[in-house]
Amino acid sequence: MKRMERMKRMKRMKRMERLKRIKRSEEDADDEEDEEDEEDADDEEDADDEEDADDEEDEEDEEDADEIDEDADDEEDADDEEVEEMLMMKRMKRMKRMLMMKRMLMMKRMLMMKRMKRQVSCSVFLLILQSSNGRSVI
Repeated sequence: MKRMERMKRMKRMKRMERLKRIKRSEEDADDEEDEEDEEDADDEEDADDEEDADDEEDEEDEEDADEIDEDADDEEDADDEEVEEMLMMKRMKRMKRMLMMKRMLMMKRMLMMKRMKRQVSCSVFLLILQSSNGRSVI
């Protein structure tokens, strides 16, 4: 159980680190683009064209980041489903074991009751036999 939690935590940490790296690379790319924009600011038409291109790249980057987030969520959901599945299997095994133990106890009780019935019927038979011979029952 603890191992599963540790594994989940490690996977989450790795995902977070990956996302941080992606964000850093996006920030670095944005910083570089800003520097280029300042150098090319002399020509207004070129700057407008570059801004449009940057906006498109930003949108693409945001879409990529959204896709990565969705992939991470899907992976996390899959991990959660696997964990839930394992827990369900453990519960089912435990319940099966409990049922088997109950069945064994019931069978033991039935056998003991059969033995007791035999003993009682033998005792009753002996009592009847003794009373028919004229001896005292008690």
